Amino acid sequence: MLKMFGRLKKEEEGQVLVAAAMMMTLFLSIGAFVLDYGLVTLQKVQLQNAADAAALAGAQSVDMITDTALDSLIYEYADANVKSGMFKSELTVQKTYVSKATKTLTVKVSQKVETLFGGLFAKDSVISADATAKLTRVWNGEALPFINYVKAPEENTVNTLWDHVEVGLADRIEKKECSIVTDPATGKLYFRVNYSDGIDLQNGVDSQIKTDLNTILAQGRIQYIFSLTPEAIAASKYDLDNRTHVDFNDLVLMKVEIITYDDNGIDRNMTFKVLAIYDIVNGVYPETDFYTSRFEVRLTE
Repeated sequence: MLKMFGRLKKEEEGQVLVAAAMMMTLFLSIGAFVLDYGLVTLQKVQLQNAADAAALAGAQSVDMITDTALDSLIYEYADANVKSGMFKSELTVQKTYVSKATKTLTVKVSQKVETLFGGLFAKDSVISADATAKLTRVWNGEALPFINYVKAPEENTVNTLWDHVEVGLADRIEKKECSIVTDPATGKLYFRVNYSDGIDLQNGVDSQIKTDLNTILAQGRIQYIFSLTPEAIAASKYDLDNRTHVDFNDLVLMKVEIITYDDNGIDRNMTFKVLAIYDIVNGVYPETDFYTSRFEVRLTE
């Protein structure tokens, strides 16, 4: 009987050792999988950074250099990003889409997978990343420090900026959102509005803005003013109280001719004729001089 129990005990111990060995193998496999997956994820991030850099660099020159020079340029930028990282195997850099007319470029960067254990991927597996960049005209923000919100803008119509009597300049863009700028080419002043993340409004008097506004209007009656989109006005989307934030997607830019401006009487008003409307949300900006617009390269995908 004792011999039988001893034999059973040894068999159980043997089974425990086998189970432990199997569990150890499983844990090691899981650990190897996690490490390799983490490395491949990091490599993918590095490749994406390389593709982004190559696309941004290439889009700036896509319509100014030869295809051969463009190939060299995007490879140079992609390779520089990879060499600064931890995965340094040879790169393949391709242009998968080029449009000189729209100044758009798509770059694909590929590299052999680098892992520690190799069980997760086939021997010659390749990963890649794509990026598309476009060179677009960006408005520097020249505009009077007010917003049109009463009447939907329509070309060749006369509009009134304020529809009620206020003390001081009503419903103006917050002071922190705009600055006064001197054009170095002409010496003229203009307001520059920070509009990229929307516009904040405030009520109240600002004597400096009034002074600068009079100076600017004396320079010329052709000006730019931001407006709510016709859709936002029709939907009464905003109750433009003090400290209201207007989202960028609800803005258009108007080129206007100032007809009347009166901030001396009780019934303060500004009327203007709408000359042109620019869909800035979709990248449509005025074609103007260097100081009020510029080209900027941006990733689109």
